[in-house]
Amino acid sequence: IWRGYTIASYEYSCRILAILAIDLAGVTFSMTRFVHRILRSSALASRSDLPHHGVGCLSAVQQLVEENQSAKLMWFGEFHSECRIVEFQTELVREWRRRSPGARLHVVLEHFSVDMQPELDQYKSSQADEDEAFEMLLSQYVRVGTEGHDLQPYRKLLMLCREDEGIQLHGGFIPRPQAARLHKECSDADSRELFFEEMSRLRFLPEKSEAMYSALFADESNFKLRGRRSHEMLIQSLMQGTDLYSPQFDGDRANQDVIDEEDSPMSRLYQAQLLKDHGMGFRLANIMIDHHQQSKNDRYLVIAGYGHLKHRLGVPDCLTEYLREEAIRHPDQCRRAIAVDLLLSLSQLPITGSTSDRGSGSLLIGCQMMYEAYLEDNYSLLRDAIENCDGDDDEIEGLKHRMTKELFIRQPTHLDQLLLKSDEIRGPLLSFSSGIAGFEHPCADYLFVYDEDESNVITDTDLRDGEGKQAKDETKEAYERVGQTAGHKGNTAKARAIMGQLGYSEEDISYIGDDDLHNFQGVANPFHVANIQTGETVLDLGSGLGIDSFLAMKYCGADNDDISSAG
Repeated sequence: IWRGYTIASYEYSCRILAILAIDLAGVTFSMTRFVHRILRSSALASRSDLPHHGVGCLSAVQQLVEENQSAKLMWFGEFHSECRIVEFQTELVREWRRRSPGARLHVVLEHFSVDMQPELDQYKSSQADEDEAFEMLLSQYVRVGTEGHDLQPYRKLLMLCREDEGIQLHGGFIPRPQAARLHKECSDADSRELFFEEMSRLRFLPEKSEAMYSALFADESNFKLRGRRSHEMLIQSLMQGTDLYSPQFDGDRANQDVIDEEDSPMSRLYQAQLLKDHGMGFRLANIMIDHHQQSKNDRYLVIAGYGHLKHRLGVPDCLTEYLREEAIRHPDQCRRAIAVDLLLSLSQLPITGSTSDRGSGSLLIGCQMMYEAYLEDNYSLLRDAIENCDGDDDEIEGLKHRMTKELFIRQPTHLDQLLLKSDEIRGPLLSFSSGIAGFEHPCADYLFVYDEDESNVITDTDLRDGEGKQAKDETKEAYERVGQTAGHKGNTAKARAIMGQLGYSEEDISYIGDDDLHNFQGVANPFHVANIQTGETVLDLGSGLGIDSFLAMKYCGADNDDISSAG
């Protein structure tokens, strides 16, 4: 079910497209079992090529992929090991592969360091059954890996990637202990110089002789990694809870736009964060250039923590800079041309409806938990229900669950409006440039907002009850709108033409008369089936404005005895 509306946010106009992922076409998707919404940012508001579908045509993920199936690169900013996010990712990969079967898909994962590539290759090529292969990967991950993620929630996603010969898995990050070394052990320029020379020898970062090296440092004399001021403010806000999105006056901006001093703990922490971003950016740039030489049709999905991708800072920014330096400085003309081609492609949004085999454009998908506090703050019915509830904490939680599900199933547009009132969503998605950081891009092009409570599961009964209630409400609303115009004289000529097409005779139309004919609101002719005979009794249920009741009186011969209900 598609819901579109316009939100004004300071100088921005944003069309938010919310997709209710209840499958009414008979196919069961696991994502229909929890409350979630997908909001589209103002970066996509000007697009006029978006498809429109009726009720039950597509699930949320299917619709997102249909809009962006031509994408060269999808960034997915996640909260790690969250089952509901991984369900989204799994459906995303499956649907993207279904729509682009001829294109190879490279899935680059933060969860595996670059030096774990042999283990990923072994998992992909193993002849063991899927369960045994996954257990072997888990064992190697614990024995060799350094990233420390919980891989169990990713089981279905990794199995899907293993089974599909058109998918290639890549480790994406510099090993975590290296970032810890930079943070804790490299406090002066000499130690940092030795550290980065080692990272270059290990091929985690570019060597000094390479074109991409020019994108590595902001201050090469002190070996300080290149980053953006807005990105440093973002990382600092994640640690300290700073508000980056509220509108600021010039004086406020000058006073608050402050970053920690050189070599402070926050500065060193930011450099460690940048090390991982640069490592993945360098890794991805080389993967894309190398495979672009073999095939221009390849697509890429990068899955990393949201903080590494938000507002297209971090890894996306590093990738752009590495490709730019390659395009400018590399001695090989062919490689320069490939870097330019990739830069031009990734700098735009995907073209909706494109049938080209070559991928083009990039988009960023972000995630946000749907804390019930959003609803409690803005949804008066929920707030009042909680205040009037005399039960214990479990009963209050049950009440929240029921009302949240009812909103999701029966009033999705209202749920969207409530979510967009929350600062946690409205600021990053709509007001991203208004605060002290002045971000150039929204937090994401698509924001996946999900209920974090795993116990709040939507049952088949919830769906059936919700669909029935929604249909009744919509029907009632439609009839009330018609009733409000009953006193307005309509188009008599048009009514005559429609009744003629529906098989009403000229005698029937003349019997009604022009004084009442303009009120005709019918969509069919019941008298083809009813075959009313003189002397019969007629009960007209839902008679509307009464045209067919008048004719029924005529046919049964009891013009003054008809029992009519306008209900």
